[in-house]
Amino acid sequence: MQSPSLKISKASALLVILFGVLGLTGWIFNLSFLKSVSPNLISMKVNTAIVFIIIGILFLMRIVRVEPSINRSIKFIYWSLMAVALIIVSLTLFEYLLGKNFGIDQIIFTDNGKSTLLPGRMAPNTALLFLLTGLSIILLTPPWQSIRNSVIAAILSLISVIGCLFSLEDYPKFGMGNVLGNFNPMAFPTAFAIIILGIGIFSLSISSSNISWSLKRGITLGFITGLALILSMSLFSNSSTMSLREAYIRMVHTDDVRFHINELQSDLEDVELNRQNYLLFGNAK
Repeated sequence: MQSPSLKISKASALLVILFGVLGLTGWIFNLSFLKSVSPNLISMKVNTAIVFIIIGILFLMRIVRVEPSINRSIKFIYWSLMAVALIIVSLTLFEYLLGKNFGIDQIIFTDNGKSTLLPGRMAPNTALLFLLTGLSIILLTPPWQSIRNSVIAAILSLISVIGCLFSLEDYPKFGMGNVLGNFNPMAFPTAFAIIILGIGIFSLSISSSNISWSLKRGITLGFITGLALILSMSLFSNSSTMSLREAYIRMVHTDDVRFHINELQSDLEDVELNRQNYLLFGNAK
């Protein structure tokens, strides 16, 4: 009989594969409601959907204990899929860091969406979180699997979940574009799927490490409540900061528009004075 942790992990792997298949189907048949929850929101990119399918399959293989070391063919397939996923996300990160285009963003489908700065390219935080989840799965795969590595994988999965919670907002509004240049924000379906994947990896990590929770129920409840409050306050703080920044940008834009309107009004007054001078005295300036 499977433990609850394994059931959660298997469900998360299947859901992640489903998210990837639905996103890829949306691109194949040009169905916008499968790419994103709304036509006005950022869509899941093709490479993102492909990586979701690959990572989901690898995670599912690890859950059902299909060990790569048993068979050479399985070993080749397992590590080839892992290499493809890591190459895609690594090249994407290098595209942002170096300001280059390696031609991988629209190699399969052309992205005509107007809501992204870089068509077809997954967000940098998406690529980074994929890198963390891929590393987590590697740490849970023999011969690297150990109690220490399982704990590290659990920590990385939690980082992925928390990272996605903060990625639900538009990152360029925080000024991160000054560091990595122009980039696309993370799509909502992408963030939701990575949260599910992170929860699944965390469950498998705890199950693999055989760690038991030794604190009493009251202390555990207090810890979870405190953590939830801290996370809620952080999200509220980020939301407030974003609102203030947006208000400042609108104010600067308004001042700029007023300045140009005053300049235009001054030019029109000069034109009118010159016209009157010409009509009255025949002097043209």
